[in-house]
Amino acid sequence: MEEVSELVNLFLDISSKIIVEHGGQVTKYVGDCVVAYFPEDGTDDALRASLAILESVRTLRTSAGDCRLQSFLYCGIGLSKGSVIEGNIGSSTKLDYTVLGDIVNLAARLETLTRSVGKALALSDAVRIAAKENWAFVNAGEFHL
Repeated sequence: MEEVSELVNLFLDISSKIIVEHGGQVTKYVGDCVVAYFPEDGTDDALRASLAILESVRTLRTSAGDCRLQSFLYCGIGLSKGSVIEGNIGSSTKLDYTVLGDIVNLAARLETLTRSVGKALALSDAVRIAAKENWAFVNAGEFHL
């Protein structure tokens, strides 16, 4: 069990550093997931951060020995773009700084979709349209989330 905790913490640490290095903000961790956001004009930064995280996970997996837990590590990323509500949300006994909104829920659903479509990164049309760089996106189909 301790080995699992160490691996999750390592993943969260690597992911968080990459997100911050690319101009994003980490708002919270939900289990083994990172919830983060980028500025309005940060679509390409979010895409670059996503690819860097996926490359880090690939490196962790391939550097693991045959029986190491890292060899089973999977990372799926869902990216969406739009307005969110940001702030301390909770009760009088516990507050949690977070972002809320349909866009956050869409990103979570896109992340869940990554396993079923066999792609590590799933993004909304809004992300694709807002990207300024010449990215080679692959159309995995249309999904109603």
